[in-house]
Order: sequence, then C-alpha cells, then structure tokens
Amino acid sequence: MASCVAVSMMHFFAGTCSYYLERKYRQPPMFALIFFLVGWCSLTLGSAISGVGRFFPPIVVFAPIFSGYLGPALFIYTRQITTPHKPVSLKWLFLGMFGTLHSILALTIPNGIDPALQSIIYKKPYIHPLLSPIMFCHGIQLISFTVISTFLITRAYVTKSSLALRQTQFWLLVICWTGLVILVFTNILPTFKVVVTEIQPALITFPFAFVGALSIKSLGEESAKMQTDQIQERELRMDSLGRLARGMAHDLNNVLSTILGHAEMAKLKTMPASQTVSHLDQVIDSTQRAALLLERMLAYSGKTYPSEKVIDPREVIESLFASIATLQPPGVQMHLEMSDEIPKIRIGKPELDSTIVNLLQNALQALPHKKGRVTLRVHCEQSTTLPRGYVGHDINGVTALRIEVEDTGQGMTTEEAYRALEPFFTTRSNGKGLGLVNVLSAIKSAGGALWFQSKENIGTSFVFWIPVATEQDLAKAIEHQPTNRKVSVLLVEDDPEVAQILTEMLQSMDVQIQYYPNSDDVISLLEESKLSIFELAILDIRSGEQDGIALGHLLLSKQMVKSLLFISGDEPGDRIHQFQDPTVRFLRKPIRLAQLQEVMKSYW
Repeated sequence: MASCVAVSMMHFFAGTCSYYLERKYRQPPMFALIFFLVGWCSLTLGSAISGVGRFFPPIVVFAPIFSGYLGPALFIYTRQITTPHKPVSLKWLFLGMFGTLHSILALTIPNGIDPALQSIIYKKPYIHPLLSPIMFCHGIQLISFTVISTFLITRAYVTKSSLALRQTQFWLLVICWTGLVILVFTNILPTFKVVVTEIQPALITFPFAFVGALSIKSLGEESAKMQTDQIQERELRMDSLGRLARGMAHDLNNVLSTILGHAEMAKLKTMPASQTVSHLDQVIDSTQRAALLLERMLAYSGKTYPSEKVIDPREVIESLFASIATLQPPGVQMHLEMSDEIPKIRIGKPELDSTIVNLLQNALQALPHKKGRVTLRVHCEQSTTLPRGYVGHDINGVTALRIEVEDTGQGMTTEEAYRALEPFFTTRSNGKGLGLVNVLSAIKSAGGALWFQSKENIGTSFVFWIPVATEQDLAKAIEHQPTNRKVSVLLVEDDPEVAQILTEMLQSMDVQIQYYPNSDDVISLLEESKLSIFELAILDIRSGEQDGIALGHLLLSKQMVKSLLFISGDEPGDRIHQFQDPTVRFLRKPIRLAQLQEVMKSYW
C-alpha cells in the first residue's frame, strides 16, 4: 500500500510539473492529464489489490471512472508532438465515458461491484450482462488509442518529422511502447481478469514516472528553444523589413523633402484667395502621408529616434477612454483601472492617442456579437520586468508606465498571433494592416516595449511600457524665450535639391546661411581655421566620408557651433545617442517649414 501511494504521488507531482510547463507555452495540458490519470489508476487499483478492497469494496471500480480518458489523452498529446502545426480536437476525450459509465452503473445497480470483486480480489471470472459489454468497449478504445499513438510517434521518430521536438518524441516513444506492452500483458478484457493482480501496480507504473520526468524535461527545453527560435525569426524578419525601409527611406525622403519644400514655399508666395492654394495643400498633405508611411515602416528597424516631447498622460487617457466608452452598445463593458500616481512620460500626445485608440478599437472589434469586456489598465512600474517575446527596447529595471488593453473577445490563432506585428497583415476584409505597425512605431519612438498574448475564444491582452520622463527630458521640454536677432546657420546636405529648398525655407525666416555639399569641405576649412562660428549647424547624417555624426562631434569639440540639428531620410542610428545635450536634435525628412520654424524659435 505504501509503494502504491508513493508511486502515485510521483505521478501526481509529474502531472503538476507538466501542467505548469504546458500552460506556460500555451499548450493544452494533455501530458499532465496522462500523469494524473496514471496516478489515479495506480492509487485506486493498487489500493484495491493491497487489501483495501476487502474492507471498502467500491474502491475496486473507482479506477475506470477516469482511466478511460487515458487513451484519448495519449492520442491527443501524440498528435500535438507529431504534427504541432495542426490543431487536434479535444472531443476525442468523450470516448473515455465508457469507463465512467461502467463505474457509475457498478456503484448504483444491485451487485454491480461483484464482477470486479470476483476478478481482482477472488481471481474468478465473472460475466455481467450489462457491465461486461461496457467494460469491453472501454478496453477496446483504450487499446486502440494506445496502438494508434504508438504508431504515430514511431512513424514520426523514424521519418524525423518535427525535429524541433526530437528528444520529446523519443521519450514519448518509450512511454507508448511501454504502455502497449503493459496492455498486452495485463490483457484488459471484459472478464476484468488481469495479470496485474500478480504484480504490484506501483512496480508497473513506476517506469512511467521516471520516463515521464525525462520527457517533461525535454519538452521544457525544446519548447523554450522553439519559442526562442520563433522570437529570433520574427526579429530577423522585422530587421529585414527595417533594412529595406531604411534603404528606401533615405532616397525617397529626399525626394519628398524637395516636393514638400517647394509646395510650402509656393504656398507662401501665392495669394490666399488663389485656387492654387488648395492644390498646394493637397500636395503637402499627400507628401506628409507618404512620409508617415515610410516612418511607420522604419519602426521595424528597431532604431527609431526617441521622442523629445513630454506629456502628463492622465488627462489624455481619461478623456480618450471616456469618448470611446460612451459610444459602445450596452452589451460592451469598458473599465478603466488607473493608479493614483501617474508620472509624466516622453511621448507625443498624438502618438499616445493613436496607440491607445488602435488597441481599444482592435479590442472592441474582437468582441463577438458586440458583447464582452474591455479593460484599460494604467500604472507605474518602478522596476520593469519584460516578459519573453517582447518587441522594442530593453527597459528591464527602468521605471516605466505600464499600459494594458485586455479584451474577452475571440482571440487570435497561433498563426495570426505569430504574424500580428507584420506590416500589412490583417484578418479583416477591409483592414490595411497598419494599426499595430502604427502602435509599434509610436512605442519604439518613445523608447518603450510592446508585448501581447492571445488565446482563441478567451481573449487578447496588449501591454506596452513607456519610460518615465527624466529630469533631462523635462528640461528639454521647457519653452525657450524668443529673442529678436539674426541667426547664423551652417547647412551641410549632400542632395542639392534638398539643400536648395532648405535654404529657401531658412531665408524666409531671415536666417544667415552658409551651405556646403559635404562634411569633407567643412573639415578642410576647419583645419585651415577659415570656418566661421555658427549658432546652429544643420547636418545631413550621410554627407561625405566623415558623416554628419562625426562632423557634429568635431564642431562641438572645437566650439564652432552652439547647437546641432541632424537631418536624415532614415533613422539616425545608435551613435546619435552619444550626444547627451539638450541642444542636439533630430528631424526626419521630409522637413516642413513649421518644423524649422519650431527649431528656430529658441534663437529669435
């Protein structure tokens, strides 16, 4: 009896470990169910044979209550391991009802437990007109599922399918063949006459616990590796898209800069009442939309330049949530859970607006029949701990504002969740697939991180973290008082058309400009001590052998400029973060006249 209890506890412990492991990797806990069922059978059948059955006869028929689900559970788990890309129905578990039905009838009809007593305790065959056929079906389905599972895992192992789960397949192969051998020798037949009566059930099921522990270990290692590989594959794919976007953005944004600049300058020189103004406005708007699309694509490079804007998010989130919640039908429940202390964060108000709106709209559209719950949670984490699979910046240990949008909608399939962050991927017939791209772009630009999880028919949760604004960020956000004086500007731009329109824009603001086509010319003048001192240097990052970043360092070290404005058609790269100075800024092309005016405000 002690050995039965000890081995059963080993099975229950293995089942518990497997359960938490399978739930961690979002898999149906079928392997855990197998161990719980084996533990149940070992405990009940072993107790009956060890003498408890003589004092408490009903325990003899307790084993079939759940043992019938052992075969279907083994089959479902084997399908998961052999063909992980194909979903398998849990309806197979209903075939385990034969054993449950047998036990219920045996406990309720007169003399129902006599067949079990005669077969196990007294070792005499006993045929019951009702129970024996049910037990026969129970035994047939158990043997059939075990044989099928053994065939599936053997074929998968021999043909080397699903190599990512090779070790797990091997240990499952051992388990299946062990179970098949036990079934053959124990001969589960309608008479319930079993060879197991001659051997302690604990000794037979002990190998399951040992081999199962090795299988659980392999499953954990290989599942972790598969998840890591998927994350790396997604990052490589996103990086490839980012490289493509950066390669296109530099040249395309130069072209857009020329179009946008000439359109704005033409608008300045056109009478407001002229019909030409409306056409110029359309050119400006279309150019900005094209630039925004390129900017969204650049989010996949993972190197977006952080926003310099600082806002208090409480009022933004509350007003935004209230405006959306009031428009929802009665069947939709929307809840806002916000902490009392909400710090300021470094992100633009439009970016935060679009991020929350996109996530809330996705959550609302995921609710079936416009019924369900959407929850927006906002609180500050003093030391952020990012989960596996996050996208964005590594801000572990950083104080950040955590914003979560959770819904009880239909959720996403594994394939949909895997591709959710790809540009232009959508599951809606009228969708463009840029909503989450916009979300990711805004979060990355704010130096934050994004993570999500989704389960079919349960719901989806999107979580993002935005670092709290530092004292330096707050200092950058302070408005400078304007002064009435003429500003001298050094402009270094390799594209002559872009340089021409930037010069015209600056001249319209009564700024003194000195233009050079590349950084090499500026360095030559600097070495000859012929370069003037400027209050602002506008430097194209790609401008000769010495790029704009290197030239900026040189100009600041020689005290030839007071502040720097870097411009580029794509992302500036990591080196720009070396400038720990509030007077160093970055603008992505195409550059609007209003943006230059905003920059020049601090010098007037």
